[in-house]
Amino acid sequence: MNSGGTKLSKGDLALAKICADWPEARDTMKTSIARWRSEGYDFTLDWLLRSVNTVLTGEAKFLHLHSQSADKIASALKRAVKHIDTALNMIGGRLGLDHDRVLFSKFAVPVMVRYLDSQGGHLDAKTRDKLLFWFVQTGMWGRFSGSVESFIDKDLGIL
Repeated sequence: MNSGGTKLSKGDLALAKICADWPEARDTMKTSIARWRSEGYDFTLDWLLRSVNTVLTGEAKFLHLHSQSADKIASALKRAVKHIDTALNMIGGRLGLDHDRVLFSKFAVPVMVRYLDSQGGHLDAKTRDKLLFWFVQTGMWGRFSGSVESFIDKDLGIL
């Protein structure tokens, strides 16, 4: 609980620890969130932090961030934002899902971000289309409607 009595999420706690070492982290993340909001997407700090976590640690659970340095987190944030932009451009350009009202399966994006990072941010057309097919399937079958961390970890393990 915070001082106002609001229950904090695991992401809130992880971000608080990060901000202790890197005070500008929250504002840096909010800048990206605001840019995506201006483009029609509605993401949260927790969601962005999940993408940072998958890039840096290959894990979904925030506890894996606790031992990471501020420099590593800053680098992972930069890479995550770049790969999120790439993923959103692929999803919007190839599937026509170019704003929040039609973007289903938001929690598939952190997995896509991890995969893009592992590939240096570049995919050939065949791999890109397979990744987009997987994205559509996650939405169609409600893959992330249950325990988000568990399903992200399963998918990261497969990568």
